[in-house]
Amino acid sequence: MIPNKLIPEYVREKVKTFGVWCSGGADSSLLLYLLTKEVINDNLNINIIPMTMRRMRPQNPYYAAQAIEFLEEYLDFKYKDHLVFYPSYDTIDPNEAYGDQHFFRQEQYKLLDEGIIDFYYSAISQSPPLEAQKKFKDVLPDKILKDRDPNNQDKKIWFDRAAQPLLNADKKELASIYEKENLTNNLFPLTRSCESDVYMNEHCGKCWWCQERLWAFGRLV
Repeated sequence: MIPNKLIPEYVREKVKTFGVWCSGGADSSLLLYLLTKEVINDNLNINIIPMTMRRMRPQNPYYAAQAIEFLEEYLDFKYKDHLVFYPSYDTIDPNEAYGDQHFFRQEQYKLLDEGIIDFYYSAISQSPPLEAQKKFKDVLPDKILKDRDPNNQDKKIWFDRAAQPLLNADKKELASIYEKENLTNNLFPLTRSCESDVYMNEHCGKCWWCQERLWAFGRLV
């Protein structure tokens, strides 16, 4: 279950600009939509900066940009310039799954310390139930599963300078919000969850992330 309000009072009172990590996936695109809608509906004087990390595959900025451009037109809202970060090879640990985590953290804290943003949101959501995962054709590294476990995170949704308000919701709940907000046939097809090295412009349907997407939405696009 996600909170009714994603922007708490202390953020509304003190924050002028917050960043939203946008991977181009279904979760972060929905979070950007919900935050933008709340800013508009509550008439908040807050700027939003979409932020994307290229990660170790090149498709993230492209799909993130698609979602951002759609939401700007759909919600009649202008974001601050989309920031895209490209980790160099010397910042990536090739022996670790998602070995760019150090660079990821370094850049987000730099944005905060330099005052470019005052707060940031990430769209980490809860993994599907174990019984559902057992039916997937692929497995996810334990490190990532722990990051998506609200019990492991002590249910920390709000931090001093950050929030992960989707942490207590799995993708099936997010799919229901897509449906409720009439986004399943317009925003959802613009997103991409697949992390295959082979299929760069479509979903492979086999990786863990594709399996989760199928479990939640019953479709890939």
